[in-house]
Amino acid sequence: MRDFYTPSEEELNQIAIACIEDERLREILGRILSFSEEERESFRQKMTLFFIGAETDEDIKAKRVFSVLIERVYAEKIGKKVALNELTTS
Repeated sequence: MRDFYTPSEEELNQIAIACIEDERLREILGRILSFSEEERESFRQKMTLFFIGAETDEDIKAKRVFSVLIERVYAEKIGKKVALNELTTS
């Protein structure tokens, strides 16, 4: 994993809730989960460039969400939380 602070369980839950509530974010999570390591690294580089100069609170929060989602272990945890919620609300 990259050198950034480890997200708390609360932060993972908040991201999972955001994915449940936002179909676009849920689709992004699904795509990230399907990435090969090469695709993941390419996406990481694109997101790094995209967020250069991010200064608003909204930009910083979005950058954090993507930095958590791009790490496979956290994306998988969030994916499980989202899938479990969809099963219980269907």
